[in-house]
Parts: sequence; C-alpha cells; structure tokens
Amino acid sequence: MASKYLLALAATCALGAASANAALVQFSQGDLVMGFRATSGIGAGTTYVVSLGTASAYRDLGAYGTLDGSNAATIDLGDIGADLAAIYGANWSTRTDLFWGVAGSPSNNVTVAGDPEDTLYASRTSASAWSIASPTTRGNVSTRMVALATAFDAYQSTANSASGAQQSDTDVNGWRSFMAAGGVNAPSNLDFGGFSNIEGNPTQSLNLFRLSDTNGTLEGTFSISSGGVVTFVPEPASAMLAGLGSVLLAFRRRRNA
Repeated sequence: MASKYLLALAATCALGAASANAALVQFSQGDLVMGFRATSGIGAGTTYVVSLGTASAYRDLGAYGTLDGSNAATIDLGDIGADLAAIYGANWSTRTDLFWGVAGSPSNNVTVAGDPEDTLYASRTSASAWSIASPTTRGNVSTRMVALATAFDAYQSTANSASGAQQSDTDVNGWRSFMAAGGVNAPSNLDFGGFSNIEGNPTQSLNLFRLSDTNGTLEGTFSISSGGVVTFVPEPASAMLAGLGSVLLAFRRRRNA
C-alpha cells in the first residue's frame, strides 16, 4: 500500500492543477472501481475513474455507509464532486448524456478476501440479477476487469481525490474501452464482454451484484448526490447476515473467555 503514495516524477495536469509531487491513485488489488463518462457535450472524451476500496467491504457491509469518511466501515473518496463539476460542468448530476457504473473482479487466478477466482462485481439500474452461465465467459470478463484495474493503478490522482483519476477515452485498458458500444475491449457489444449495460445516469441508483457462479446476488445500492457524495446501502438480507455474523462472533469470544 505504501507504494501508492510514492512521489511521481512528472507533474500532474489533473484538473489543470500541476504538481511536481503528484501521487499515484490510491488503489489495491480487490478494489471496485467507479467510472464516469460523457457521450457528448462538456467532458466528452474524458473518463473519470474512482477506486471505491475493497469489494469485500461492500459484500460484508452490515450498515448504511456514506463514502465521505464519516462511517468507519467505508472509505473517504475525497471531493469527487469538485472533480465531476470541473470535468463535466456544474450541471453534471442532471445530465442525461453522462453515465456512471461500478465494476471489479478481485482476481482471475486466486481467492481474495473470500472471493474465489473469477468473482465478478457489476452494477445495473435494474433490480434483476446479472447471470453469466459460462465459466469461460466469467473468466474472460474477470481478466478484462483485472486489466482495467492494473492500468488504473498507474494513474496519478487528482488534486481533489486520492482515489480518483482522469483517463482519455482512447487509453489502452481505460474504463471507456470496456464499455459498449464502441469499446475496443467490449466484445459482443457487451460491457467487459459479459454485461448488457452496467451504467446509468447520475440521477439513477446503481444496484451492485456479485457473481461467484452463474447467478448474481444483490449486495446493495449506490447513489450519488448532486454534490458528489456517494452512498452505499446494503441489501437487507446481506446486512442481516452480517449482523448475525457479528453476534455469533461476539458470543463465541464471550464463551471462550
């Protein structure tokens, strides 16, 4: 993790704020990423990508979480609202040509924090769970998600968020390259080659699904305010199970004592 805070040699131009001490974006294997892109107008051609922290935190989160550092269960994304306004304009939160989505795969070859290899996380505005029957397809999607993460790990963070970075829509293994239509890494006209549409507009909430086998399970829902504050509300059944796990762990410790 310490390597994420090494000083970069070149000055960053993120949001026009050059700095000779720019840090690499804060990111670790197993993190989910959130991407924003405009299909026209202000900011078209520029993608904004944010690390949301480890996927397992959202899988196991048992309580409401606002990603602004106020909840110990979640991470502080910084002022991504300032970044979004600078890139996409002051009206970014109401634009119908601006899209956001969440995706990630902890690993395509090993188990990470309880997620077997080729476990997939992907958002959608629909409440219907994602389903990918073929293990080969899930493996290919996982490999593409890992490629996105590996590339993102080398970007410089913005002045407003240690977790956020700008990409060009033409960057190799950038967020846009995996989004259909037109993404060079989106075969069969599907996002990451496996999902019909993981994105929505900023006014829409995103349901996060986890696929460790054929059928996905709902882990919770993301929303974003007009000020850029991201909130994740866990799916009730997941929250109940997480709470039950905490009770059982406390009971076991008490009995052992």
